[in-house]
Amino acid sequence: MRALVAGLLLAAACKDKPAASPPPPAKPIDAQVIDAAPDAWTACRHALEQAASAPATRRVQTILDGCRPCGPWEPILGWQTPPDRGGPDRRVIEQAMTGCDAWCDGDAKMRFMGTLDDARVKQSRTPWRELGETCKDKVSAVPDARYLSAPWFALDRVARWAATQPDARPVLDAVELVLPPVSLTGAGFVLAEAPVVKPASVAEHLTVTAAELTVGTLPKGKLGANGITVSGGPFPGEKIADKALAARLAKATGPVALIAPAGLPAARVVAAVKAANGAPLQLAATATSGVPGWSAYGLVPVTLGATTDRAGITLALGASPDAALQAIKAAGADALRKAPPTVRVAKDATVAGLANVLGALAYFEVPRASLVPAKP
Repeated sequence: MRALVAGLLLAAACKDKPAASPPPPAKPIDAQVIDAAPDAWTACRHALEQAASAPATRRVQTILDGCRPCGPWEPILGWQTPPDRGGPDRRVIEQAMTGCDAWCDGDAKMRFMGTLDDARVKQSRTPWRELGETCKDKVSAVPDARYLSAPWFALDRVARWAATQPDARPVLDAVELVLPPVSLTGAGFVLAEAPVVKPASVAEHLTVTAAELTVGTLPKGKLGANGITVSGGPFPGEKIADKALAARLAKATGPVALIAPAGLPAARVVAAVKAANGAPLQLAATATSGVPGWSAYGLVPVTLGATTDRAGITLALGASPDAALQAIKAAGADALRKAPPTVRVAKDATVAGLANVLGALAYFEVPRASLVPAKP
């Protein structure tokens, strides 16, 4: 991580190949469960216990690495990679899905497999949406299928199987999944990258777009006998006026995730921070989950304000973050931490550039920074 930040500061449609022979028939999930116990549950229980205290961005990977009630996850998690690029053949995917008891009825299998090839070419999630809309609560697609994906299906199968094991409930109850903030269609924003991102499990969000501000509670997931239960409000939340924002966030006790697309003009974030009037906002940035198809995010651990402290240094952010990064490097940690720095944000600056600057400040352990518009 330090090498990455240092570098930033210094720089300021494929068809399946036929298989030679068909794969052996898959076992249904019930048979796999019988074969898996008890050793598989021992490994899975250990993984769940580790996941409970693991960083939020690594919990899904920890669970799926240790819990495999119906065989290897690779054919399912790697479904989007075409065979000529090392991905699984469609018959291998079908076998793995059948082995995990994926089909609530024949129509579900037909709709999933019927859209599979086209989705692999277009990199869409259509087969999973079709499965969710057909099977609903059988694959944790309630009240809608916004989260359904290969990792979601795998987690659902882990939850249902684990819940049948002795003394599983306390272990499952201890695991909280931080779910990606996605809309009803399953689409989410492309978040910015930052050199320092802290895994976080926060309660509230302020989402900023070019047209509006929305607020709400972020989604979380719990594992149990019925698969995955989702809590929190539906993203992107409730539309709110600028003048009402401060009162809405006044009772926030922990960081509030500020979610904004990477390509959005950073001036919109500046205005939102000012309207929030001191609420503990931290910019959300993309993070690595380690699981194909599972989007993760974290926070850049710099709390944002709108009041300039004259004792702090001033940074200028334009279309490129390079000048601000050079100034951060030149200032050094002691000067940066003496008082909250001020970032003057020009009209052509983007959230992506802002994330780089805030991440560099976080590298030097600067806890707070102010955002203000650039002077004319």
